[in-house]
Amino acid sequence: MSTRFSPHGSFGARAPFYLALLLLVLSVLVSLTSGYLLYQLFREAKTEEIGQGLLVRAVLLTDQIARDAEVTMSVLRDPANESIAPDDDAGWREILEDAEAYDSASLRRIADALTSLRELSRLDSVQFLTPNGRVIVDESDLLQPGDRAAIPESDLPTWQAALDGKASHLLDEAAGTLRARVYAPVRFVRIDTDDPYADEVGAVLRIESSQGFESIRALERRGLLLAGVVVVLMATVAVLFYRLMRVIVQVHETAAHSDRLQAMGALTAAIAHEIRNPLGIIRAFSEGLRDDFEQSDPRREMAEDITGEVERLNGLVTQYLQFAQPQTGGADAVSTPAEVIPAVVRLLEKHDGATVPIAVEGLDDLPDVAISEAALRQLLLNLLMNAREAVLDRGESPSGQPPAIEIQCSTLRGPARVQIRISDNGPGISARDRRRVFDPFFTTRAQGTGLGLAICRHLVVDTRGTIEIESGEGEGTTVRVALPTATHPKGSTA
Repeated sequence: MSTRFSPHGSFGARAPFYLALLLLVLSVLVSLTSGYLLYQLFREAKTEEIGQGLLVRAVLLTDQIARDAEVTMSVLRDPANESIAPDDDAGWREILEDAEAYDSASLRRIADALTSLRELSRLDSVQFLTPNGRVIVDESDLLQPGDRAAIPESDLPTWQAALDGKASHLLDEAAGTLRARVYAPVRFVRIDTDDPYADEVGAVLRIESSQGFESIRALERRGLLLAGVVVVLMATVAVLFYRLMRVIVQVHETAAHSDRLQAMGALTAAIAHEIRNPLGIIRAFSEGLRDDFEQSDPRREMAEDITGEVERLNGLVTQYLQFAQPQTGGADAVSTPAEVIPAVVRLLEKHDGATVPIAVEGLDDLPDVAISEAALRQLLLNLLMNAREAVLDRGESPSGQPPAIEIQCSTLRGPARVQIRISDNGPGISARDRRRVFDPFFTTRAQGTGLGLAICRHLVVDTRGTIEIESGEGEGTTVRVALPTATHPKGSTA
C-alpha cells in the first residue's frame, strides 16, 4: 500500500485538526447531553403532573360511584358465579346482563358519571371493569358488558396494584403517541361491621388520556432544531479554531526553519571562508604533483585521489551554501518548465549514459512558473538524481520491468499552479524513513549528505508551492511538486 507524505504532514501540523475535532466532539457531546438531561427532567415532571391530575379525578370518581356499583359488585362476588371460567365470554356477558337488568338505574348513573368525566377532562376513554378484566360499563360503547378489556402487558403491575387497593398511573408511548393511564380500585362501601365485603376491591376504574403532552412534543421538536443549530455553530467554531491553530503551527514551523537556516548560514559562511581557500591551495598542489609524475607512477594516482577528495569536499561546502541560502529569484522570477525540463533531462541522460530512460509528458501549453530558472533546474536535478539512484540501486525488479523514470506535467486550478510529477519504479521508501526524508542531513546513502530533498523543500516552500511524496516499500516513489504560475509571461512588463 502506498503512503502519502508531505513536509506539512507531521504530527505538529496535524495537531490542529485533531484538536479541532476533539473540541467539536466534546462540545457537541456536552451540549447534547445537557439538553437531553434537561428534556428528560421536564418530561418526567410533566408526565408526573398529568398522571397525578388524572389520578385525583379517578379517586374522586370511585368514591362517587362506589354506592351505585354496590349491587353489581355483589353479583360478581356471588358464589354461584365462581364456576364460570375466566375465558367464558358468553357466561360473563350473561352475568353482567343480569346485573344490568337487576340494577339498571345505578349502572346508568355510573355511565353518566363516566361520560361527564370524559367530556370535562377531555379523556380518550373511561371504563369500569371487573377484577378479572371484564367490562361493566364502557363510556365509549365500543365494548359491551361482559367483553374482555385489552390490558397491555406493560400495565399488569399497575393493574395488580389496583386490585390490591392502590390507585396508580403509568405512561404509555405506543405508536409514537404519549398516553397516561390510571387504574383506581372501587371498594365495597362499609354498611355495618358484619358486612363480609367491606373495604374490599370489587371493581377497577380505568381512565386514559393523551391530552396535555403537546408541550413535550413541542419541546422535542425545538430540542432537535436547537441541537442542529448547536452542531452547526460548534462545527463553525471548530473550523475557525482549526484554521487559527494551523496558522499558529505554520508560523512556528516557519520561524523554527528560519532559525535553522540562519544558524546554517553562519556555519556555512565560516566553512566557506575557512575551508575553501585551503582546499584551493591543496588542489593546486595536488594537480602540480600529478603533472610531475609519469602515468605509470603510483604517486600520480595518489595525487589524483587527493584532487578528487578536494572536489568532493568543495561540493559538500557548496551544498551547505545552497541549503542555507537557496536562490529562488524573488517575487519577479519567472521560468518556463517546457524549456527547463527537457534541458535537465538531456543533461542527466548525458551524465547517465542513457542507462535510465526518462519519459516526459504534458509539456504542451504549460504556463510559466514563479521561480527562477536556476532554482527550477536545481530542484529538478535533485529530484531526478534521487530517482535515478533509486532505480539503479533497486537491482532486479520483481515484475521484471527495466529501470525507468516518468515526468508528467499538468496544470491545476484554484489557485492556478503547474504540477510536475516525477515517478520511478525503484524500491520505494520504508515507513520508518518516510517522515524524515525532508529533514536536513537525513540520508540512507553512505555517500549522501541528506541535503538534496531539504533544499528542494525550501525552494518549493519559498515560492508558496507544495511538495509531496507518495511511496510504498517495493512500489516505487512519486514526487508531486506544485508551483504557482507566473503573474506575467517571461520577458513582459507587469
